[in-house]
Amino acid sequence: MDTDGITALADALLSYDAHSNLKELDLSENQFTEVEAMTALSHAIHGTGLQILKLNKNALGDAGISELGDALHPENFPPDGPALTTLEVASCKIGVAGAEHILGCIRLNKSLMTLKLTDNFLDDTLDVSCIESLKYLQDLRLDSNRLPRRTIQRAAQACSRNKQRVYDKEPRSLRKEVQRLKVQEIKLAQARRQAAKDEAEIFVRKDSRDTYAEDLRQFRATVLKASKQAQSKIDDLESALNSRRLYLKHVKTTIVETAMNNEREISHLKTELARRESSVVEIQGQLSEVNGELARRTAEHPREVAEIKAKIKAAWEGAEKLKATATDARSQLKSIQDKSLIDFKP
Repeated sequence: MDTDGITALADALLSYDAHSNLKELDLSENQFTEVEAMTALSHAIHGTGLQILKLNKNALGDAGISELGDALHPENFPPDGPALTTLEVASCKIGVAGAEHILGCIRLNKSLMTLKLTDNFLDDTLDVSCIESLKYLQDLRLDSNRLPRRTIQRAAQACSRNKQRVYDKEPRSLRKEVQRLKVQEIKLAQARRQAAKDEAEIFVRKDSRDTYAEDLRQFRATVLKASKQAQSKIDDLESALNSRRLYLKHVKTTIVETAMNNEREISHLKTELARRESSVVEIQGQLSEVNGELARRTAEHPREVAEIKAKIKAAWEGAEKLKATATDARSQLKSIQDKSLIDFKP
């Protein structure tokens, strides 16, 4: 396959499933040399669960291996990097720059365990610190290169150190697991005791459930009977409500008629009120005239009373004089009678 074939294959893997069942892919001895093919494979590494990738005997060069190194950098695929555990790039015309780049990218990669760089263009200018700084890689193959034996030994020592770290880590993790399991065992015993209590409580609750079921059946029968009675009452109430509605309709009609009659009566009363108000105005005018006449008579009355009193006084005085004259006349008449001895009585 050439670059186009690799690109089509990577696109198919990505479009099929991000976690497909394909775990191993061997593309050795093909003809892709362009960087675009490595870019497509980098996307495939990121988007699938691929674990083993073999690219032996392809002219990748430093550019191609740099693309793969960027794909394996944990920062580009947090937290631990992609799922790839084995990468074989033997006889791929990789130089020192490309090797140092991929070693720097996988320094903190926790997934990649095996890297095969045999039969490439590596020599004694390779920076050994790139190999010694690897934290998790356990198998680094550098044979069939122009590397000194000391560099290969230091690479083997670094891989052994990483393996030993894993072996030391596993017993500690096992002890932690044992402690955790002891705690879980204690919890399991407690759970079993609690389960026994729960079973006894379940038995009691089942008996209570049967009792509650019977009570519920009786309650449902009571509710059904009450529902029928309530439905009968509802029917009666609906009948009464219909009667009330008819009565309300009649009342509304009566109210409307009464309102119309009241309006006519109010109109008539308003007319009568206007007429009465006009009469009141006339009466008020007459009252004003009467009040004027009363005021005039009130002013003239004391004078007339005084004149009448004066006349009465004068008449009274005249009567007194006449009375005195009459008394004198009687006295004279009596004296004359006595002198004449004439009895004038009948």
